[in-house]
Amino acid sequence: VFDDEAVSVIAGACGGVPRVLNRTAALALELAADGRAVVVDVEAALEALDRLDLEPADEPAEPGGPVLLP
Repeated sequence: VFDDEAVSVIAGACGGVPRVLNRTAALALELAADGRAVVVDVEAALEALDRLDLEPADEPAEPGGPVLLP
């Protein structure tokens, strides 16, 4: 449902905080659905981050890589 780049952008911006990641992913999914998209792309991910007043990370997270919590 999410393309790799969207996952990287969302994961990188959420800093490993599950609640923030869930809110951002849910909003990105809603935005993509509103636009009749088949998958959540980076545009929907960035719009979700903007609406939640979050900044994309300087370096996106590696897709499929482990998420380390503090």
